[in-house]
Amino acid sequence: MRFEIIPYDYKIAKKSAEIEAQLTKSGQIISLTDIIMAATAIIYNLQLVIRNTKHFSCIPDLKIKTY
Repeated sequence: MRFEIIPYDYKIAKKSAEIEAQLTKSGQIISLTDIIMAATAIIYNLQLVIRNTKHFSCIPDLKIKTY
């Protein structure tokens, strides 16, 4: 199986900060790692495949697929 490595860049960092600010305003706190994964998926228009949707369901524009 082949994977593409997506570098952490300014666009992802900016989106991460926006997501974190939005979550903080609404009183929801999730880990920075989860925020960065979500931001990366949003920036690259990808679907985040996860088992636990609890942390990610509060992030708008994030496409989630569970397994």
